[in-house]
Amino acid sequence: MVLKLYNETPLHRDNFVAKVKSGFYDSLSFHRVINNFMIQGGDPTSKSALAGQRLGSGDAPGDRIPAEFRTDKGIYHKRGALGAARDNNPEKASSNSQFYIVQRPVWTASKLDSAVIQRRLTPEYENLTLNDEQKKIYTTVGAPLIWMAVIQYLVNLKLALMY
Repeated sequence: MVLKLYNETPLHRDNFVAKVKSGFYDSLSFHRVINNFMIQGGDPTSKSALAGQRLGSGDAPGDRIPAEFRTDKGIYHKRGALGAARDNNPEKASSNSQFYIVQRPVWTASKLDSAVIQRRLTPEYENLTLNDEQKKIYTTVGAPLIWMAVIQYLVNLKLALMY
């Protein structure tokens, strides 16, 4: 699998590269799969998890990664994007091991507008706006089709194993 990491997010980039090089992610599961939204992995407890065991709360030793939002640089959660998972901590710091890949389908313009309006109802996003580039990306493919085919395969595999 080939991933694009950004120099504009050096803390997240360096953390992810170090984990990959050390073999941290080897044999871990994608433990959270929400069809048409995202797939999540990186929980170290998934390596030895028993069937039916609840996953998603494990992290690697060390601190969270400070937030590095770079929407001003055109880096945001478009289809196919790799992101660092986080909980509702006030600093918006990321997990030091868990990550997700955005899997949702391309949105129609009207669905995107509705989603933005809905998000604005929460205090955290009350000033949410999308620029023209973001609107274009969200309403087109957003990621190479081969990359999205791999992600969809993983989603389908996980869903098949659940039933």
